[in-house]
Amino acid sequence: LHCLLIVKIPKIQFITCRIVSRILSLLLFMKISVILRIAEILESHKTSCLFRAVLLECQFYS
Repeated sequence: LHCLLIVKIPKIQFITCRIVSRILSLLLFMKISVILRIAEILESHKTSCLFRAVLLECQFYS
């Protein structure tokens, strides 16, 4: 829930969504599942959780 609260902050949400969407546009050949797997192998669980939350939130922006 902690990582979800971070994403709910509008300013951070907007900035991260711009960054994520730019990264996704550069890596369009990669599928979401591959990106999530990369996020899972990150050392920080909080980073992985935040990345998942941002991806879910950014679906509403695209």
